[in-house]
Amino acid sequence: MRGSVLLLGPLLARFKKVEMPFPGGDLIGPRPIGVHLAALEALGAKVENQTPILRINAEADYVALILLCRN
Repeated sequence: MRGSVLLLGPLLARFKKVEMPFPGGDLIGPRPIGVHLAALEALGAKVENQTPILRINAEADYVALILLCRN
């Protein structure tokens, strides 16, 4: 579910660890979440992509500058 990706940040801030099934596509088609995972890694989270489970740990709080730009 795409909405679960949007909840990763708040859940990590609260619980410091998230485990969820890797989100898939829908009728529209596959929707990559690499940008979301890269942003979390830039903030210091450790992402383990062990299909079908996505594990993310954020034991420490980090600050980072993240620029969103279109290529």
